[in-house]
Amino acid sequence: MTAGKYLGLSGAAMLMAAGTGAAFAGWIGHAPEILASLGQSGLGWCF
Repeated sequence: MTAGKYLGLSGAAMLMAAGTGAAFAGWIGHAPEILASLGQSGLGWCF
């Protein structure tokens, strides 16, 4: 592989990591409501 491909792959990995981090941060803000609704619907066993 050339240096350009490595640079492109590392850039894509960084963007994916940033997107995953942003999604997780958004989920954390709503975690209590999500877990409560899972418990009420009977799906709390998976946690």
